[in-house]
Amino acid sequence: MLRLSTALMSISPHICEKDGLVWIDARGLSAGQVARDVLAIATHHAGNAVHVGAARTAIVAEIAARGAADTPDRILLVPPGRDREFLASHPLSVLEPHARAPRLLPMLADVGIEACGDLARLTGEAVEVRFGPDAVAVWRLARADDSRLLFPPNRRAFPSASIEWDDYVLRDLERLLFVANNLTITVCAELRAWGETARALTLAFRLANGTSVECRVHAAKATASRTTWLRLIRTELERTTLPDAVTGISLQVDAASPLETPQGDLFDAGFQSAHAVESAVARLLDDKRATIAGLTSTSHPLVERRAMWNARTVSDALRTTEKRPAMSARRIAAVNDTASTTLSLQLWPTPRQITVTTRPLRGCEVPVSYREQSEARNAHASGDVALLVTTGPDWISSDDSGTPYSREYFHGLTHDGTLVLMYRDVAHGGWYLHGWWD
Repeated sequence: MLRLSTALMSISPHICEKDGLVWIDARGLSAGQVARDVLAIATHHAGNAVHVGAARTAIVAEIAARGAADTPDRILLVPPGRDREFLASHPLSVLEPHARAPRLLPMLADVGIEACGDLARLTGEAVEVRFGPDAVAVWRLARADDSRLLFPPNRRAFPSASIEWDDYVLRDLERLLFVANNLTITVCAELRAWGETARALTLAFRLANGTSVECRVHAAKATASRTTWLRLIRTELERTTLPDAVTGISLQVDAASPLETPQGDLFDAGFQSAHAVESAVARLLDDKRATIAGLTSTSHPLVERRAMWNARTVSDALRTTEKRPAMSARRIAAVNDTASTTLSLQLWPTPRQITVTTRPLRGCEVPVSYREQSEARNAHASGDVALLVTTGPDWISSDDSGTPYSREYFHGLTHDGTLVLMYRDVAHGGWYLHGWWD
């Protein structure tokens, strides 16, 4: 059978052997001529037991091939567009090898459905409701609707370009980049022609000593831009040491993906700049200049030290996102119920020194108004700011660390409804406006 398949390759490059049958892809060729050539070659290798059938669909071609044994010339051709008509007069038993339901055909015979045409005249919904989902597959075959993929599509070779020379060698970086630029132009042009982008390229150098060196170039964002790839190739070459002079360069796309064209909202003012922002972030990542910072929350008594931004690696940032627990339905409902009344503390980068007017209350001096001492005024304040309600103090102190502190914190409600946070530095004296609740 192997020699027969090899001989049939002269007729069609797509040959498939399955279930004792030899399938030949004759699309684009003359079916009659292909059938006669196949019969001649197969008879030479396997004798007169060979018979050939041809049709548009696989199930009809198989039944035609089996029925060709009864024809004088052992060839049975089904005219284009007549596949369902050809099957209509055949009993359902010809579909039995593909039915995968031993009791299905007797069930159909019990209600008078014995031929393929009888079953094909029914609707798919009626067949499924009456006989179950397994009967739908047989119903499709009876209608000459065969979804089998006998010849999988050939994988297209990814774009590539190469050049070699024997009468000289290159060592200079700029000359190598000049050659790489020409290769990049060819590869990117082919990517754009297919409407695709690439995420990684392999740059291979053929050396004068007969060896080769490969460099894999990655991009943070899939692109077909020659400028982007040439910049990445330059960066890779600057940190790569080649052991010998170069006599050839090749550039190969490792993986291609369709060009992403997201549909944006015409009324979104930021949509026009989204591509520029993505390109800028991708360039920062490509050049290894971007730093990913993550917010770490602590239980430090001082509010300005509870949240800290620390540098993280990409893997750590992704791992933190993946491990974030999902909220239950009850917790989501609770958050939604309280979202409208939630306040967040906004801190000044540096606490602002203020002058405070106080009054005694339960043995403590409680602020009743304040004024900022600096030229820059609070957005919520102008001159003396009266406090309608004041709560506190909350004493916070520590002498364990290298910078001891002792503070008295107060919350005050201003006349415009702003809730401010202030404190008195007990150790060094002075009042400070720390922030406000928003």
